[in-house]
Amino acid sequence: MPHVDIHYFACPVSDVAKEAIAQTITAILSKELNCGEEVISVALCPQVPEHWQQNVYQPLITAQKDKLIKFPNY
Repeated sequence: MPHVDIHYFACPVSDVAKEAIAQTITAILSKELNCGEEVISVALCPQVPEHWQQNVYQPLITAQKDKLIKFPNY
């Protein structure tokens, strides 16, 4: 706890970028949720753009509007 899934259009992400993403998100969550960095997990979930609406937008954004703390503008 906590766990973060990051869904994005599939593209190459270097190991350096992955580490930077993990470190940045981990630091923010640790500070703001007052938990140790060792309990945080982060996953990158690449998505094919053609399946974004079906796999991400509908089930994770539209259906969970009440849980979102930032809503996309598209």
